[in-house]
Amino acid sequence: MRTPRLAALIAATTAVGLLAACSGGTNAGSSGGSGDSGESKVLTLASVDQGSIEDVVKAFEKANPGVDVRFTTAGADQYTQQIRTQLASGSAPDVMTAWPGNGNAATTFVLAKSGYLMDLSDRPWAAKLPPLMKSLSQYEGKTYTGLFGQNGIGAIYNDGAMSKAGLTPPGTWSELLNFCKAGAAKGTPAFALGNQDNWVTQIVLYALVATNVYGPDKDFDKKMQAGQATFAGSNWKVALGKYLQMEKTGCFQKNPLGTSYEASQTLAATGKTLGIVQGNWVVALLKGKNPAGKFTLKALPGSDNPAEFIMPAAAGAGYAVNAKAKNKDLPLKFVDY
Repeated sequence: MRTPRLAALIAATTAVGLLAACSGGTNAGSSGGSGDSGESKVLTLASVDQGSIEDVVKAFEKANPGVDVRFTTAGADQYTQQIRTQLASGSAPDVMTAWPGNGNAATTFVLAKSGYLMDLSDRPWAAKLPPLMKSLSQYEGKTYTGLFGQNGIGAIYNDGAMSKAGLTPPGTWSELLNFCKAGAAKGTPAFALGNQDNWVTQIVLYALVATNVYGPDKDFDKKMQAGQATFAGSNWKVALGKYLQMEKTGCFQKNPLGTSYEASQTLAATGKTLGIVQGNWVVALLKGKNPAGKFTLKALPGSDNPAEFIMPAAAGAGYAVNAKAKNKDLPLKFVDY
C-alpha cells in the first residue's frame, strides 16, 4: 500500500519530498460483509491502494461479522481531486487515504489544517511510530494519519526479459546509459515510463536526486526552507540533466506522455521493456500481470561511484478518519486494524 507526496527518509536520516502512488485506475466494491449478528454496520472507505486494500477489507469484515465495508479505489491524481471535492461538500467517506507531510492537496498537514481529519493521537499505534514517520503524520503536534509502511524507489528489472536480451543490471551511471543503448538496439527499451499520470513524472528524478543532491548535502531541504539554497544553484540541475540524458539515450519506450501508469506496468511485466523505475510497491502489481514473472529491485545508479549510491526510502500513504464520520468507533477500529 503506498503513495503522492511521500516525505522521504533518505538512508533513514535525510528528509526529502517524494511523490508516488501505486494504484492505476478506479474500482468500487464491497465484499459483502455478513454474519449472524443482525443489522449490518456500514463503513465507507476511499483508497489509492488498488490491488491490496481488497484483501484488507475482506480480512477486516471476516474479523468483524456484520460489518460491510463499501470502498472505492482510484489513481492518485483522480483520488486527490475527488477527495477534496467530497470533503468540501460533506460527502467524504469515513476513512480515506492521506499522504504524509504537506506536499499535495490530500496530505495530512493540508487536510488536518482544514479541519477535515479526526485527531488520532490517542490510538495505540500513534506513540509507537518512529520519530521521522510520526512528524509526517502530524499537524501542530497531533497525529492525524496512521502510517504503517515505508517504500523505496529504484529500478525494477524483469528477470526474464533481461535474460532474453543477454543483459545484466547496470552498476554505474555510464553503464546505465550503455544498458539503455543496448536495450534499444535489441528492440526492447530499458524502462517503461507512464508519464500520462502526472505523479509518475517525478519518480525517475527522485531516484536520481537521492544520490546527486542529498548524498552531498543531506540538509538541502532545511537550507531551502531557510532561504539558504535554491534548486537552480544546486545539484537538482545535475539530476534533471541526467533525466533528460536518459530520455535522449533511449532509456524509455516511445511516447511516455501518452503512456499511463497502468500501461507502463503491462510493458514491464510482459517484457516489452526490460524493467521500470518505480517504487517497490509496483512489484506486486507486476506479479499480478505476470504471475510467473520474476522481478528484481536495485538502486538506479546516479553516478559512476557505487559508494555514493543512495536509494530513496519513504513513509508510504496511510489512512485518516473523517472528522465528520457519524459512527466514529468503526472507522477508528479499521485504522487500528
